[in-house]
Amino acid sequence: MIAIVKESATNDQLQHFVKWIEGRGFRTNVSRGENETVVGIIGDTTQIDPFLLESMDIIETVRRVSEPFKKANRKFHPEDTIVDCGHGVKIGGGNFQVMAGPCSVEGKNLIEIARCVKDAGATMLRGGAYKPRTSPYSYQGMGEKGLDLLLEASAELDMPIVTEVMDPRDVQLFVDKKIDVMQIGARNAQNFSLLKEVGKTKTPILLKRGMSGTIDELLMAAEYIMSEGNENVILCERGIRTFETRTRNTFDVNAIPVLHHLSHLPVVGDPSHSTGYTRYVRPAAYAATAAGADGLEIEVHNCPQEAWSDGAQALTPAQFADAMKRIALIREAVTADLDKEQRMAKGEKRTFVPGRVGVVGLGLMGGSFAKAAHQGGQEVYAWNRTRSTLELAMIDTIDGELTEEVVGTCELIILAGYPQVSVDWLRDMEGLISPGALVIDTVGVKRVICDKCFEIAAQHDWTFVGCHPMAGTQYSGYAHSRANMFHGAPMVVVAPDDADDFERADVLERLKALLAPCGFGSFTLASADFHDQQIAYTSQLAHVVSNAYVKSPAAQMHKGFSAGSYKDLTRVARLNAPMWTELFLDNADYLSREIGTIIDNLKAYKDALDSHDAQRLEELLAEGDRLKKEAEKR
Repeated sequence: MIAIVKESATNDQLQHFVKWIEGRGFRTNVSRGENETVVGIIGDTTQIDPFLLESMDIIETVRRVSEPFKKANRKFHPEDTIVDCGHGVKIGGGNFQVMAGPCSVEGKNLIEIARCVKDAGATMLRGGAYKPRTSPYSYQGMGEKGLDLLLEASAELDMPIVTEVMDPRDVQLFVDKKIDVMQIGARNAQNFSLLKEVGKTKTPILLKRGMSGTIDELLMAAEYIMSEGNENVILCERGIRTFETRTRNTFDVNAIPVLHHLSHLPVVGDPSHSTGYTRYVRPAAYAATAAGADGLEIEVHNCPQEAWSDGAQALTPAQFADAMKRIALIREAVTADLDKEQRMAKGEKRTFVPGRVGVVGLGLMGGSFAKAAHQGGQEVYAWNRTRSTLELAMIDTIDGELTEEVVGTCELIILAGYPQVSVDWLRDMEGLISPGALVIDTVGVKRVICDKCFEIAAQHDWTFVGCHPMAGTQYSGYAHSRANMFHGAPMVVVAPDDADDFERADVLERLKALLAPCGFGSFTLASADFHDQQIAYTSQLAHVVSNAYVKSPAAQMHKGFSAGSYKDLTRVARLNAPMWTELFLDNADYLSREIGTIIDNLKAYKDALDSHDAQRLEELLAEGDRLKKEAEKR
């Protein structure tokens, strides 16, 4: 059974509902998507009256789920799962990856093969260190030494590795060696002891369909893994045994869209094992790609006739490179947004209404921009993920919803949502924005969003400018936004890299005019890199320190002992954790460097205190006082 939670429900209400359900002997699985939150209820749900649940203020609707797999079921988790395989490689949710390499690790030729497949576009390295073979006399793999060779190749090429684990007793070895993805082969698809053991780890699992396994049996195998706590599962269709003898197996291409319909987990196709012959591997790979697979696992060997296992189904590096080019073309075709192309054709005919403003995201920043523009007499239209907030803003702030029909009429569009949400919206609407319009963002880290948005804008006749208003409060959300939020505040501006001095000056003057109702005190031009270095110190470090500072047990007993100093240092401890997590990770290099510097400085104070070194302590305090005064004079 699943319960769809209303958009208006608070986190406290959700937690209370979950506790209430679990108090009646059921297990729950909460899935928070971009558009809805789903609570999966696991157990004998015949005891639950769905009408009782639907009568609760927090619940939108209730549905029964008949399939035996729950955690792997798309009904429990409507949005695609994205599995992080390490080294910056993610699969699922539109992320397509190719795993390539030899069937078995043979020795020093591994790195040569790995270099070839990476050069051709493969993003993950596959190779078997432990090999399940039909005959006990066949090559069984190099074992632990093979794992070490894979790890060496991974370190040199910065590629995650995929390799098979066959025995529950070896799982801890794979974990200790930090293998990126553990593969469960077809012969072990119903080795329930092994499935449970890998389920106790957090390592991503590539789960192959059994040789005669049904789709439901594959999903139940995934359920075994996920029920133990590991939800990083990738499904793999590798062919099934049928009465056909012309190929090694029969490639069940149907399974790919069926699995996507039934489950939220990523689905990979293995054209090598499914066909068994080199001549068929590439056509099968193209079919899997066209069917919507999230990735492929392909065997490649620099000398297939000398391979220690399965040489008959291995591609040469040249064949693989050719296949990758064709796979890219197929991916481009099957993922093309045809509706977007039609919208772009319409957008070319649009002209903006001078001064009209579009705001994407009605949080603290977006709401404040909208209120300032409205108060200044500008027409304001807005888009927001949560409908209730949008409707609230329509009462007294915005003139209407920022729909596809309205986008092209806006002279200024302000991207004020989370970084990725803003980029996704811009990609969806890029063709509708009017030529000559100005698009800005408000994100606190500039390199990532500016790189993406400059690239999008370069294909059109409108301009993107990175912006960061240096204002805010310790609170978030539309309810705390205000029209005077930016009065007297600095605005940092990142102009396109290819703009000359005159173009930058023109953009800046136009931006000042459009944002005049906000009352900014100054506009400062900077590069994205310099901005991110500075913001790591002036803003992000302050949030990290404040957030860490209140974790002291003394914070819970501060009343009666605290005044201005405590308030100053804890003002930004309250924060929007998902948003700041995204911002911190986008600026991890510079922020980590600043954290390292302050740790070193704090250690100097601690050392002076521990040794009761008054002279050293006074020197440190005097130095800080001096540096503060010098900074204020600049």
